[in-house]
Amino acid sequence: MSTHAITGAASGIGAATRQRLLDADHKVIGVDLHDADVVGDLSTPQGRAEASAATTELADGHLDGLVCCAGLGPLSEHPGGLLAAVNYFGTVDFVAGVRDALVTAPAASVVVLSSSSTSTQPGIPEDLVSLPNLPTRTGHGTKPSDRNGSAQEYASARSHPG
Repeated sequence: MSTHAITGAASGIGAATRQRLLDADHKVIGVDLHDADVVGDLSTPQGRAEASAATTELADGHLDGLVCCAGLGPLSEHPGGLLAAVNYFGTVDFVAGVRDALVTAPAASVVVLSSSSTSTQPGIPEDLVSLPNLPTRTGHGTKPSDRNGSAQEYASARSHPG
C-alpha cells in the first residue's frame, strides 16, 4: 500500500482520483477547503505551509505520490490575484512543502493538473496563446481557435513532423 496526497480532493478530478486510489487500497490524504483530511487554504502562504505540514504529518513523513488538482476555474468572480495564488503558488509551494516526504520514497511521483481554461480567459493577450509554428493538416491556421480538432492535429503534428 502506498501513500498519496491529493489537493482539490473534495470535488471534480481530485475527488475522482482520490476514489480511484482508495479503491486500489492506497492510503490517500485529501487536501481541500472542506470535506478533506487536511482542510487548508492554498491561496495564502500560511495556508499552504500549514496544509503541507499537516499532510506530511498525516503521511508519517513519507509520500509515494502527490496529485495537485486544486484550482479555481476561469469565468469566475475571483480576482486574478486569487487565481494565481491558488492555481500557481498553491501548487508550487505545496509541492515544495511536502518535498521531504516525497524524497523518502524510492520512486515518488508528482502529477500537476492545469486546466486549458488558463489560456481561454476573456481578454487574454492573443500572443500568449497562439501557436505560430504549429503545422496543420490544411497548412493554414496558426492558433487553436483557427483549427477544427486542434488537439488531434497537434498530436499528429508532434508525432509526424515535417
